[in-house]
Amino acid sequence: MSFTILYFFVFVAASLAAYFFCASKKYQWCVLLASSYAFYAFAGWDLLAYILFTTGTVFRCALWLDKANSLTDGDKQNQTLPWYLKISKNRIIILVVAGNLGIFAFLKLIAAPYYFLVPEYSLLLPLGISFYTFQAIGYLIDVYRGKLKPERNFARFALFLSFFPQLIQGPVSRHSELAGQLYASRKFDHAEARRGFQLIIWGLFKKLVVADRLAVITDIIFSQTEKYFGLYILIGAIAFTIRLYADFSGTLDAARGVAQMFGIKLPADFQRPFFATSLSGYWRRWHITINNWWRDYLFRPLVGFTRGRISAGLYVIGICVCICVVRVANGMWYGFGTNYIAFGLYHGALITISMAYAPIISKVTRILRVNTDCFSWKLFQRARTFLLVCLGWVFVAAESATRGFAELASIVNDLNPWILNYDEIFLVGRAGRDAVGWTSHDARIMIFSVSLLLVVDIMQEKGISIRETLERQNMLFRWLVLLGGIFAVFSLSRHGIIAV
Repeated sequence: MSFTILYFFVFVAASLAAYFFCASKKYQWCVLLASSYAFYAFAGWDLLAYILFTTGTVFRCALWLDKANSLTDGDKQNQTLPWYLKISKNRIIILVVAGNLGIFAFLKLIAAPYYFLVPEYSLLLPLGISFYTFQAIGYLIDVYRGKLKPERNFARFALFLSFFPQLIQGPVSRHSELAGQLYASRKFDHAEARRGFQLIIWGLFKKLVVADRLAVITDIIFSQTEKYFGLYILIGAIAFTIRLYADFSGTLDAARGVAQMFGIKLPADFQRPFFATSLSGYWRRWHITINNWWRDYLFRPLVGFTRGRISAGLYVIGICVCICVVRVANGMWYGFGTNYIAFGLYHGALITISMAYAPIISKVTRILRVNTDCFSWKLFQRARTFLLVCLGWVFVAAESATRGFAELASIVNDLNPWILNYDEIFLVGRAGRDAVGWTSHDARIMIFSVSLLLVVDIMQEKGISIRETLERQNMLFRWLVLLGGIFAVFSLSRHGIIAV
């Protein structure tokens, strides 16, 4: 565990104390706002300009849109109407959305890769820009559509965009779901605080014990493809996929746990994606809030625009194009480069192909009398989907689309099944004097950790809530489990308690 995480715990503890000991419960949300901006400023005072720009432009635009929505046709002909209300709603929202997306695209997708070349330019990496930008745009579109009344208190709206637990890894919350919780008055709830802390420990276990340890192997394999090829790439793809899941979901669990300690419930962003039986089902379980954002604010408008403008025969093709556009947009949300575009096209193409062949596959299974409700069929679907997902992430692990295709081809063309033994798989990178890979100790920890992750996901997939089950146990047992989790994070973390 790093000093940074220790500082984070101190910061959270101080914020909780200030929040619940606030002299007036009516102004508890002000403590949250101050804590959120302090958290943001800790990452760099120069970064505040970006989130303040988004907050200010979206706040003013939402108020303008609400006023414009209330105008009748007669009002619009009124010559004494202020000039800004005579401007088309569409032009204003396009200008504000394009401005904020333009900043996001430049900083997150174009400038950020050069941060490693010019590290002193910290302005290139604004904290949480992927999340607060899309959260702000979703809010603005809801106001534009008349589905949401705008927040008229600038400070409250600033809290909605800057709430610190969700800045690092999301989720992308909706105003209708989150705002009311942020502004409510609360008393300290021991049960909620305990459950939140449990979620934090579980999230840190996934991030520090699983993801950080898998990163060692995946970084070696995908940076030395001249040495590691064939089945190494497939093994690396599986490890990379599990690493991303543990990293993203672990960080998000920690964020949700912090929010729960304040009595605020953030939406879950991952729901056991590796149990999905199709790629479309996988994306409904992976980064759920951002994929719901794509659905509501990109896919459906694109489909609505397509409907009626093309013939019925071409409409299905139009839907497929819309799916590919969404998946490419999602790929570029992760990063900018040909590999991310290829990643999006890969998923878009496979989803549209599966839609096209679904009736044929259904007919074949009926003819062959395949029992599609049995465990073996579900297992086959999940294994097939997991394999396709892993192959897709190869593009992200690669530096370019060309290299991604080459690595995928290597899996088939450079067969090396003799590597399927303990030393070759688990001790990648240990050869030579400057060995940097896993030790046998690392390998044993990883086998245990991934197995535990799988068991927990299986239980949750069956509807078993681990934390609720734990709450029904005796206090001594609950404390033993919690202390065991803390000990596991401290002792099994890849870098130790004060490294990094």
